[in-house]
Amino acid sequence: MQAPKGLPMSKFILLLLLSLVPLVSVAQTADSEDLRRYRNVRDSVTSGTQWEIHSYVSKLDSGHATAQEIRDHLDRIFSEDKRNFSKAIGPSLALVEDLPVGRLLVTGYVFVRGLHEPVSTIAGYRSINGRFQLVASTGADFDGHGLFTAQLPSQVPGEVWILAWGPAFTFNGTKIRMRMIAFDGTQFRDLWTPDDMLNAKVSISAQGAITIEHRDPERYYIRRQPPFTLRDEYILRPTGPIRISSSYVPE
Repeated sequence: MQAPKGLPMSKFILLLLLSLVPLVSVAQTADSEDLRRYRNVRDSVTSGTQWEIHSYVSKLDSGHATAQEIRDHLDRIFSEDKRNFSKAIGPSLALVEDLPVGRLLVTGYVFVRGLHEPVSTIAGYRSINGRFQLVASTGADFDGHGLFTAQLPSQVPGEVWILAWGPAFTFNGTKIRMRMIAFDGTQFRDLWTPDDMLNAKVSISAQGAITIEHRDPERYYIRRQPPFTLRDEYILRPTGPIRISSSYVPE
């Protein structure tokens, strides 16, 4: 048995095995044997896919590997998910940066499993002896969500800053989770963990100023009084984003 070109064997096996599990029964019977079997397959193959990606990265020549080739490799693996969920999943993340601690790589991707259960991984690597070595990972906050990412101008020397956001898969509407994180070659740290926002749209200037338009839940759901949309503007400081203005957008 051979997986299609560009698809890790572990993900191919997951798709094959899930096709043998009666998913309707799984969804309807929380304590069923089918559910237990489904979860075992889901979790083991998720780990296998993550391991295969880490293995691919660890074999790269860190002095010559480019962010584009790594991003292309990840996008090929998850091309079907991106086609099926294009409004929820953006391009895979791959950033290569030369910092005082050495050359760093940050990757990020979403793996959508059987019952629309996406799991997100953001991994940090450091070049050691000419190869990228995994040193930290994060992204669990985005399990159950899509993922878009953008690199921000770091306000702290020796760190890579990233804004990540994505919609919840199981929500009647568009609830967006947002996080700002930093990676210094040893660990990730949270810079900003706001509450989830409704119908949030993100724009980022070349200088790193962030504008977020999102629905005010009290006005929309309770008061039913327009305008419903808030526009928040942020600038970056070493401690993270600072909101400098907030105003309603005329309907």
